[in-house]
This record gives sequence, C-alpha cells and structure tokens, in this order.
Amino acid sequence: MVSTPGGTEPIYTKGALQEQRKDRSFLGFMHPHDVCVDSDENIYVPQWASKKTYPLKLERV
Repeated sequence: MVSTPGGTEPIYTKGALQEQRKDRSFLGFMHPHDVCVDSDENIYVPQWASKKTYPLKLERV
C-alpha cells in the first residue's frame, strides 16, 4: 500500500490487503483519488467527483 488519503488504515490478512472504506472520522477530503509530489517535494491530493475543487496541497507539520 502506497497511500490511501481519507481511507481507513490498511490491514493485511495473510499478506492480502483487506477492503478499505472512507474514514468518516476525517472529513477533509471529498473523494481523494491519488497523491502527487512536485519537484520541491510538496504533496498534493487530487479528488474525483469533488465539485471541481483544485487538488489540495498538504502542509508540513
């Protein structure tokens, strides 16, 4: 598993990834689709079917 923004924690059983669902405890994403990294190592999360929102740029903490 590389990433599942807005999804539940990845759980493996006997080496097989179990089904994941939207994490309803965090509503910061509508329908996150991917993770993109630019040349400055900034991370963006584009969203699918998200009322035409721009990709979200994550902030380092």
